[in-house]
Amino acid sequence: MSVALMTIHGFLTDTEDFGRLYDYVGWYDEVVACKIPGHDGKVDFSKFTVQATLRAVLRTFDKLAEKHDAVDIVGFSMGGALATYVCSKRKVRKAVLVAPANKYFNLNSPLATLKFYIGKFKNAFFQRGSVAHRLNTTGKALEPHLYNASVSMDIALKRMLPNISVHTFQVFAALIKTINHQIETHKVSTPCLLVWGQLDELVPEASIDYLRHLLPTNLYIKHHDIGHAMLLGSKDHVVITDIVEYLSNKKLAKPIPKKQIASKPN
Repeated sequence: MSVALMTIHGFLTDTEDFGRLYDYVGWYDEVVACKIPGHDGKVDFSKFTVQATLRAVLRTFDKLAEKHDAVDIVGFSMGGALATYVCSKRKVRKAVLVAPANKYFNLNSPLATLKFYIGKFKNAFFQRGSVAHRLNTTGKALEPHLYNASVSMDIALKRMLPNISVHTFQVFAALIKTINHQIETHKVSTPCLLVWGQLDELVPEASIDYLRHLLPTNLYIKHHDIGHAMLLGSKDHVVITDIVEYLSNKKLAKPIPKKQIASKPN
């Protein structure tokens, strides 16, 4: 049986959203990263329209379906929402929705993040030992989470903020509205894995709750210490494991190594 994988990236970003995931899906007969119009690196967002985007994801899926017996989809953020659209239109074997942006924005994110950091600080600092030792322990405990925050900030500053405009946001909002209407009025029978992080800066858990009511066959994995850019952060190995084991329907023979993090993302 021939099986292909299609990935769909997020709003104003690109196929790099999936980080090291591509290194661990080698069992597929073909892996294709769908590129959303206007998001092809040339940054011509005049090509980003609702209809062009929907045509692009369906065309990419159909080309794979012509060559293979089955096609799986992994979608991130806006791509997660688009994956639900494809599932309502086509026969998809399995889908993984990573922080799917069917609902937005996460207004609780600042408070949730603040509580998380305070808790981490308390657990690390208020231990026995000298002040210097406790400060060192605290720094090490916070380092991966500060790295994750810097990854999200880097994406926001380099890709999202320079390209957000009335046009791009209006298209995004209209696109999500179209997708949600489609999946509310057309049953989605595809088995789906939903993955979300409690520190997500953009997508609220309400988006997950919304999809869990609409998707009859779903599994939900919630991470309390991961933000929106979960496939690029310090715990990407955890999320990749979730995805790969779900799609392959078996445990990994070897654990995925942790990402070597630096003080700033590349």
